[in-house]
Amino acid sequence: MIERKDLLDLAFYEKLPFKGSDHNMRYKVGKIMVGEDEENQEKCLEVTTWPGPYSFEATDAALMEKHIEAFSEEGLEKIVAYLNSKYSDYNKEEDGTYD
Repeated sequence: MIERKDLLDLAFYEKLPFKGSDHNMRYKVGKIMVGEDEENQEKCLEVTTWPGPYSFEATDAALMEKHIEAFSEEGLEKIVAYLNSKYSDYNKEEDGTYD
């Protein structure tokens, strides 16, 4: 289970994305700009999930799922909830082991 403390401070995402994992679920959280034109763009957080064992760069984009939240502390908390909701999609517990 991922907790808010497992994701970094909001200021970190201003410069770099963060990649992590929870058993077989891999994820990446980063800042994106959303909007039709430069003038009306809004800063958001995007979380991408994919199955392990491979890195973001070595995984087929078709296997990835994306979710967007506001660039805020509340947005980070919603990302934690989202990641925890996706856990069972990537981790099938069988006989006490994980895929």
